[in-house]
Amino acid sequence: DDDEADTVGCCTLKVENVTLRPPRSLE
Repeated sequence: DDDEADTVGCCTLKVENVTLRPPRSLE
């Protein structure tokens, strides 16, 4: 599901993910 969500809302999901969860993508 993470992959699909990332594709659907890359920017929005990424920003929310970083705010709600630790910056795992940046790492």
